[in-house]
Amino acid sequence: MNSPTNLLELIAVLYKWRWPIIILTFSAGLISAIIALTLPNYYRATTTFYAASPDLSKPGRIFGYSSFDINYYGTRVDVDRLLTIGYSEEIANFLIDSFELYKHYDIDPNSPKGKFRVKNKIADHYKIKKTKYGAIELSVDDKDKYLAAEMANAARDKIDQIARELLRKSQEKLLATYERNIREREAFLQQLDDSLRNLRIKYGVFDPKSQGEILAQLITETESKLVELTTSLNHLKNNPNTPPDTIILLQARVKGLKKKFDELTSPHTKSLFNLVKFNQGKGLIDHLQHIYDININQIGLDRLRYEQIKSVYENPIPAIHLVEDATPPTVKSRPNRLLIVLMSMAVTFVLSIMIVLFIESYRHVDWKGVFKS
Repeated sequence: MNSPTNLLELIAVLYKWRWPIIILTFSAGLISAIIALTLPNYYRATTTFYAASPDLSKPGRIFGYSSFDINYYGTRVDVDRLLTIGYSEEIANFLIDSFELYKHYDIDPNSPKGKFRVKNKIADHYKIKKTKYGAIELSVDDKDKYLAAEMANAARDKIDQIARELLRKSQEKLLATYERNIREREAFLQQLDDSLRNLRIKYGVFDPKSQGEILAQLITETESKLVELTTSLNHLKNNPNTPPDTIILLQARVKGLKKKFDELTSPHTKSLFNLVKFNQGKGLIDHLQHIYDININQIGLDRLRYEQIKSVYENPIPAIHLVEDATPPTVKSRPNRLLIVLMSMAVTFVLSIMIVLFIESYRHVDWKGVFKS
């Protein structure tokens, strides 16, 4: 018979072979139904959560000295980070150890491919994905519905823990940096304090502002009195009626004022309360005092920042916002036995038609001659 050239010939061929096709199709359906009935039921437990923003663990955002608003929900980058953690080896090993999955899946842990097989099982039963609404959905399939829920919740909590530990490691480094800076500034402040103390003793400068005003007033008053008494002394010396005792007294007072004026203004005096020494030390002391004040203010800010970071570090904020806990499901997720039966029957039906058409198209071919040639 030649190959069918139209629809009627095709229908005729199929009609001729109708019973073998029907028998094969229903046989496949019966066999697949028996096999499907032996398959165990699997239950899917699902937990849903959103990624939390790292802003919630930033002291600047929490304590209000940052100009940016707090974002409570994470961005796509934060979601990707949680998905990466969710598919990490650490999560797989955590589930294996926490739920004794070698025993649960009946796998010998000492076999050469034991680790490979148990992780393949986890890959088949454990899924984590981003939903179309931006949340993260974590699901676990298992024959034990209660175990599936426990594993899903435990995996979610472990993801949260790992994400928080990553942030805490960054905070630890930041705290260590602040501790080091505070120690270095404290040592520097101690050196500045020692230098300032020695310079104040050397130059007699203890309060530059008020001391300068007092020193200027003393010099002015002393010079004014010295000029006044010197004028009076010169005037009285030329008066023959002036008693000698008065002249002697005025000379003593003028001498005392000159000495006092020299102590206040001469660069060679040993007196600490001296204008020259005051001017020599004032600029240097003011400069060091300015540096000291800047550093004391900075160390105060560093300590405040340190305490704020430490407060956040000691009270870790979750890395996720939980939407729904995983609960034991009431309906199995797989297998879909009806779908298995229908698919096997459909595949068998199509294959049967193809075989029939092949047989009818080449039934008159001399296959022995073909193979002999």
